[in-house]
Formats: sequence, C-alpha cells, structure tokens
Amino acid sequence: MSQTKIVELYTLSACPWCKKAEAFLSDRGVEYTYIDYDLAEADVQERIQEEMTAHHAASFPFAKIGEDFILGYNPDAYTRLLDLDQAKPAVAQELDIEHVEPLDLVAGAERRKKAAEAQSQEYLGDTASAPQD
Repeated sequence: MSQTKIVELYTLSACPWCKKAEAFLSDRGVEYTYIDYDLAEADVQERIQEEMTAHHAASFPFAKIGEDFILGYNPDAYTRLLDLDQAKPAVAQELDIEHVEPLDLVAGAERRKKAAEAQSQEYLGDTASAPQD
C-alpha cells in the first residue's frame, strides 16, 4: 500500500475503542503514530487538548488523517480517507485471500465433544474388561 497521508492517533492507554482503532489501522498495514494522552507529559497533554478543543472533540480516540479529523472509533471514515480496501486486512491482501468462511464454532464444539465421548468410551471399555480384584 502506498500511503500518502500522515496518520496520528490520540488515545487513552486503557480505552477499548482506542485499541480497536489501533488494531484496525495495524491490521491494514497503515503507518501511524499514536500518543496515549493519559501517559503523556503535561506539555504534550496541553497541546493535544488545544488541538482537540479546536475541533470540538471531547473523547478518544481522536485521529488525524492528513488534514481530516475523526472523533471516536470510525473504521468507515478511516477506510474512506485512507482509500483502504473495504474488508481486507493487510494479511489477507498479502495472501490475496478473497473470501474466508467464518468459523462454525458450534459444529467445531460438537465435533470435539463427540471425539471426547468416543475417547472416554474407548477408555471405559478398556477398563471395564480388565480383571477386578
């Protein structure tokens, strides 16, 4: 991907939406910098606060993509502004994967349960035929 816009992300260290924003960008191979507001020095916090106030922003994450500003976790805006492939993370793009079937967790759990029951029956069958004292 040839990225033409600078991406900066202001986050909070314990914010789940901030982590989702970071993961979204990372998964798609976007180069970005971030600052955890709550862990930053006072002068950096003041600069971030001034910038956010100028854009009427009062929550995190706060993303700067080129000349645009996005408040909150907004993958649609990130995708549009960075001209990203709508659904494909970077790994899928590298492997040229067009479609991945969702995991069928119920069927997988049922297969594991049946295998465990069969193994248990096999074990119990072996012990049932063993001589008892």
